[in-house]
Amino acid sequence: MPAGGRTSRYAGRPCFRDDSSQVIRMPDSIEAFFESYCYNCLDADTAKADLNLEGLTREISDSADALNWQDILDQLNFFF
Repeated sequence: MPAGGRTSRYAGRPCFRDDSSQVIRMPDSIEAFFESYCYNCLDADTAKADLNLEGLTREISDSADALNWQDILDQLNFFF
């Protein structure tokens, strides 16, 4: 794995580099989806599986943020 990033399984290149100045902001439209399908179990009061979606940043600014959001996407793809 390259230093500072997760390796893409498709291209063999880093998906996100820690030294990047790029910040990706999640679209506001995810809030309605989270409200309908996720917050009942994954909010600040419940936080099942130690995941609080309300407290998670909506920006991807480093590899840790990218990995958190990739894990969420993987779960969504599995269940939906």
